[in-house]
Order: sequence, then structure tokens, then C-alpha cells
Amino acid sequence: MKRRDLIAGAVSVAGLAAANKVLAEPGAAPTEAKTAKPAVTEATVQGIYQATSKAEGVGETTAPVVILKARDQERYLPIWIGALESYSIAFGLDNSKPSRPMSHDLMAELIKALRGRVEAVYVMRGADEHTFYSTIKVVGNGIETEVDSRPSDALALALRVKTPIFVATDLMKQTTLDEIKIELRQK
Repeated sequence: MKRRDLIAGAVSVAGLAAANKVLAEPGAAPTEAKTAKPAVTEATVQGIYQATSKAEGVGETTAPVVILKARDQERYLPIWIGALESYSIAFGLDNSKPSRPMSHDLMAELIKALRGRVEAVYVMRGADEHTFYSTIKVVGNGIETEVDSRPSDALALALRVKTPIFVATDLMKQTTLDEIKIELRQK
């Protein structure tokens, strides 16, 4: 199988649109970051919790929330995620391997097979205060690029490849985990 065929497979199977640029022949130009990054704080995934909310006409519902914690201080960021994504993050937190690879396991293996590595993931504010986006910094063959991602996908991948997670410092709330848990029950 040719190198370009492997790269095309990576793009179509795992959605790694930048794989071709990252793993291009030497001398190819790296992709530039879209915007300047704000100040960031290294964080860890504290855990996954259930947030309870009440909506008129709907009743009480729950949704998974991943909580990020600043590495060296009591600052947290809760991010609402989907149920399937919460399972993938949980597998990463537990260092568990499902019987068949999940999408994030596949992404990690494809990047590794193509001689790349995930250098870091970043979580930033999106269009409003309740929306976040992420980028995954991938390095391979002397080239680095950033791939847009949902925070849940970036976190699930970061846990699998043991890479640093950085969060925009202004997103981290000075509080305790217990206060965050109480807040999740009251929404």
C-alpha cells in the first residue's frame, strides 16, 4: 500500500483532515493556527458527572458533564458532553480497552501508524459562554498542525495518548469540586 493511500484512509476513516499536511513529504508548509491562543493553564480530567436540569414541560433530565481541573490549583471547568462521548472518556480515564477499538482508539492508532504524535490538546471558548471548541496539535515528519475538534473528542484522544490538556485560563472557575457538583444538581 502506498503512503498516499494510507493517508487517504486515515482521512476518510478517522476524520483527520489534516493528516495529509502533517505527514506530507519533507519541505511541505505547515498549517498555520487560525487564531492566536489566549493564555492557557494545564488541566487534567477530574471525572465525569451527571448534571440534573429541570425544564418546563419536559421534567427532570440528566446529561453527562466532564470536569477539567487546573493541574496546580482549585480551578475547574465543567463541559456538557454527549452520552457516547462520556463512555469514551471514561475508558480513557480508566485506561480500559474495549473488546473492539472505539473511534478514539482508532484515531490514536492511525496517528501512531503514520509516525505522528499528538503533542497537546487545547480547549477554548466558542461563540458564546456555554460553547467550547478544541484543537488537537499533531506533529509528524517535522511538520505540526492543529486539527479542529469537539472538546469531548480531544479529551478522549488526549487520555489515550497521555498528552497534555491545556484550557484557556479565563475559562477556569475558582471554586471547589464540591461546589461544582452542587451547581450541576441545581441547573
